[in-house]
Amino acid sequence: MSNYNITGIFHSSNGGNTFTAVEGSLTGDETNPGPSIRAASILPTKNGTLFLVATSTGVYSTTQLNGNNTNWFLEGANSIGNVIVNYLSSRKSDGRIVVGTHGRGAFVWQCRSWRRCSCRRKC
Repeated sequence: MSNYNITGIFHSSNGGNTFTAVEGSLTGDETNPGPSIRAASILPTKNGTLFLVATSTGVYSTTQLNGNNTNWFLEGANSIGNVIVNYLSSRKSDGRIVVGTHGRGAFVWQCRSWRRCSCRRKC
């Protein structure tokens, strides 16, 4: 079973009674199946909520879920790059985000407010 070319990101705002597809700009089609989704994390910050997903093509984030119109943005393009990310975790207490990649190592960064995510440094 594969999660290419299928909707793979959903969000619930009512404790799991209903779910809304929020894959948006990561959704694939017949020519470009889009990335596979490996992990996800929700990080509350003082300026709003940061939604993160680890995929087969890197880490993507958004601050606004808008159903099928959700726009996801590549994080760490110059550090993590377009690499398979198998692990993603975030910690609300200090805004720390940790990702583990396949072949490029682990990366850590701080995000106290989603407007100020600092330094994507390799561990």
